[in-house]
Amino acid sequence: MDNDEAEDLGDWLRFTADGQVAVVDRGYRVTNGPAFDAPRQRAFVTDSARQTIFRLEGWSANACASKRPLRTFGREHGYPDGMTIDSEGRLWVAFWDGGCVRAIDPVSGDILEEVALPVSRPTSCVFGAADLSTLFVTSASVGVDGDEVLAGSLFAITGLSAHGCEAAVFG
Repeated sequence: MDNDEAEDLGDWLRFTADGQVAVVDRGYRVTNGPAFDAPRQRAFVTDSARQTIFRLEGWSANACASKRPLRTFGREHGYPDGMTIDSEGRLWVAFWDGGCVRAIDPVSGDILEEVALPVSRPTSCVFGAADLSTLFVTSASVGVDGDEVLAGSLFAITGLSAHGCEAAVFG
């Protein structure tokens, strides 16, 4: 990707089962996410610099032909970064410079829930623990105010009504 985030030089890459690298899609400023909803055959990817989450239908080699913006966020929301899917198909997205994780409706793009964090730069999230009911959220410390003592921490959020999905096995 372009480190100045000015040009669309970023690629979405994947490892194949035989260890090769393949280009999934091109033309991103800052490729992030992605999240895969296996039961519903959907994938999501962000272009963080454009504050946009994209939705793709299916897993075929032509899935990117179905890529459509799910939602573009305003500056007040922060930048969608890493994300995961819950068992109901909702998208949980960490928002860099947004200080939160948001649950997003995978069809309408509406914000369904917001969990505030004590840091400004959450980076990604995943459901874990034995029953997949804990949302683990990573954060960054790069470029943050010195008063943000928890920046760079890993957070465990419990008590949500959501649960994660079993991970797909690779290869």
